[in-house]
Amino acid sequence: MPGLNIKFLAHWKRGAEGHERGFLQRRMSLFNDSKESRYYTESSCKTHIAGAAATLPKRTYSPVHLFSYSLHKKAAFTLAEVLITLGIIGIVAAMTMPSLITNYRKKQTAVRLERFYSIMSQAVLRWQQDEGIVPEDIRFPAETVKNGVKTQEWFSSTIGKYITTTYQTTNGQNFSAAFNDGSGFDSYIGNENQFFIFYCVDYKYCINANGDGNYNGKTGFLFEINRGKFLTSSPYFDNKTREEILESCKYGNRDDPSVSSKGRRHACARLIQMDGWEIRKDYPWEQTMLEN
Repeated sequence: MPGLNIKFLAHWKRGAEGHERGFLQRRMSLFNDSKESRYYTESSCKTHIAGAAATLPKRTYSPVHLFSYSLHKKAAFTLAEVLITLGIIGIVAAMTMPSLITNYRKKQTAVRLERFYSIMSQAVLRWQQDEGIVPEDIRFPAETVKNGVKTQEWFSSTIGKYITTTYQTTNGQNFSAAFNDGSGFDSYIGNENQFFIFYCVDYKYCINANGDGNYNGKTGFLFEINRGKFLTSSPYFDNKTREEILESCKYGNRDDPSVSSKGRRHACARLIQMDGWEIRKDYPWEQTMLEN
């Protein structure tokens, strides 16, 4: 029996060793196959990459731009294309610039009108308060009526004390003054109750108070000191509606019996004031003043 056991164990050991060798051989075979597969894959990828790289354009260096290169040649505009583009830009600019300039002038005009009204109103009120004057009792001295020199003297001793002007002059019945922003006014005292002031957005338009260009609603506007109150236009428009004032600004004061020059646009400053010191779209900006 012991001899049989020994033989059985020897036989079993040989079988186990053979089985183990077979298992190891199979694993080595799989490993070699996997290694060959990876090698083949890597070789194939390298071949494809090398082929693709060979088809790419080589880097080209410019003697002018020593440190620059380009993979593709950059596209350039032709002279005709540049000229066409510039022409289109010029046409667009020509169409938009007039509108931009007009809007700027309207804004500038409205701002200067509001500033002038504020300065003059405050000056009149301070003069009355300091002198203890009742507005309704104000009467302009008879010697100042249509007398530029006397008007300047009266202005300098009263309202002018509260206003800074850069230039003053007289011309016959008119008295003129300029402000540091380039605007100014031309004026004369018409009677003991009325002091006409023609505000000019630019002082160069203040030629004289009777000139047609002085209160056309674009470069010049009418203001008035009437019975001690500083007004935008005459008291005739105090109770008028906006539509009525707009019509007067467009076509002049044809229904105002107190105005001898029927074609002048006396109500335009009042219209801008009613609109909150803004020149709106329906304002007759481009409309010229009608003939007298």
